[in-house]
Amino acid sequence: MPEAVTVGPFTVLPPADNTPSKGKFVLLFGWTDSQFKYVAKYAEWYNQRGFTALVTTAEYQDTHNDMSNSTTLALFQETIPFLREHGLVVSAAESESDHRANPNEGSVLHLFSNGGCIRMRQFVNSLHAQGLALRTRAVVLDSAPGHLSVPGGTAFLTLGLNKWLRPVASLLVYAYLSGVWMMTSQEQWNSHPIETSAVYAVSERHADGNVFGPRLFIYSEVDQIVPANDTKDWIRFAGEKGVSVTELVFSDTEHVQHVRKRKDEYWAAVGRFLGSD
Repeated sequence: MPEAVTVGPFTVLPPADNTPSKGKFVLLFGWTDSQFKYVAKYAEWYNQRGFTALVTTAEYQDTHNDMSNSTTLALFQETIPFLREHGLVVSAAESESDHRANPNEGSVLHLFSNGGCIRMRQFVNSLHAQGLALRTRAVVLDSAPGHLSVPGGTAFLTLGLNKWLRPVASLLVYAYLSGVWMMTSQEQWNSHPIETSAVYAVSERHADGNVFGPRLFIYSEVDQIVPANDTKDWIRFAGEKGVSVTELVFSDTEHVQHVRKRKDEYWAAVGRFLGSD
């Protein structure tokens, strides 16, 4: 297997035969506190098709970080030379015209859950602050995005507990989050990174960084962390903003677990979405 290298918070995974196809790159933004090895499994599908994959994962603290703070802006500093070398960035002022002229060039983004959306927004904001923009051609959203909510927060914070402990913990967490909700203004909730990052994940025109290209939403009717109705709400929003949208909906898969149960359907949809890839 070709050796992986690190560029900033990204790990670069070259194609299986170590002969990348020119211009074929995918950036995978893992869910909050995900383990690298699990996100890297998704990179394998792309690697087998000549893509060079860049993998990064979100951290819980990302949900509380000011997107403009110096730590966030510096986080991706070591990634920029790699992006420049491979033609994956352009001047921020030229990003829209570049995409319109070359819609099939640039990288594919694959985002997982709200954490992946937040991490992606940090990335594009960091590039924009340095006068750059990522060249993109398509975005895949797995179990994302959602809205900030008490039920979703409860499901997330109790994830992984056993079947006896989780119901009790859920009641306590739900009560606590409900209290916090009542003491927090709507304006504060609307400015939370989950809400503000979702906008960047599903639309294209922002003052401090953009991601261009059609969107593929992959979600489930039984997802408790990012409920289907949340994703459908963002799909409507994307359509209203003129973004091309494709959907793949499952009825029996859990949050970011679609591949485990519906692998063939999942990757067939991604393949169709990306065309001949």
